[in-house]
Amino acid sequence: MKILTSIIIIIFSINTSFAQKRDFGSARVLAGNVYVLNIFVSEPGRPWSLSERKAILKKSEKAYIWLQQRANNRSVKLKFINENNNMDLVLPYIPNFGERNASNIIKDALKLSGFNNKKKFNKWINERHVADSYIVAIFANKSGRSFAPFFSSDEVEGFLVYKSYQGIQELPSTIAHEALHAFGALDLYVDPMFAKNKNKKNEQATKLWPKDIMVQVPFNINEAKIDELTAWRIGLQKNKNPKYDYFEH
Repeated sequence: MKILTSIIIIIFSINTSFAQKRDFGSARVLAGNVYVLNIFVSEPGRPWSLSERKAILKKSEKAYIWLQQRANNRSVKLKFINENNNMDLVLPYIPNFGERNASNIIKDALKLSGFNNKKKFNKWINERHVADSYIVAIFANKSGRSFAPFFSSDEVEGFLVYKSYQGIQELPSTIAHEALHAFGALDLYVDPMFAKNKNKKNEQATKLWPKDIMVQVPFNINEAKIDELTAWRIGLQKNKNPKYDYFEH
């Protein structure tokens, strides 16, 4: 039985989106001024070249412009403030998606950049900028599956994007996809690594919102969308549809 097709859908308004209700971590709502610290990391003997760094930052800029346009289409003001650490941090080993200590990559990179805790990083940002939210974007000079770690409320949110995946250079759409995770977006694609129940729900998501950027990351980012569930979770939509609850658990 297809659960979603048997539900009578009633749309009702609530005062806050999921993201505003969540009020969690350093990335609260995808609105206002969002500060991004770009950190480049590599393993010994595999440094980033200047041209490679410029290329990935250009992709990053394209991703954020796309996000700003999606926000503007929903009458939400959004601005990204991008800064770089201006160095190539060398880590003994950069963990891949799902590996032990992968969730510590943001914290480790910040420590190497001189920020031992969230409070110190927050103070450093606020002394120089007016930011409503802030995230860390880590770019690894390595091939791997990009990811956004899970966080607790006392941590800085962010993501890690590898230079390439399965021999293909990463895309602006990948950067946008991972950035949205920091603001609460769910993965909505089917994957063998996900639990059976998760994939069952995501199969419904792919039917409802086939072009959502959390369903697929197309070569051309302009072919992607931010559909209603993702928009609600990140704060671009305040109206909640009851069918969203199906994907929350």
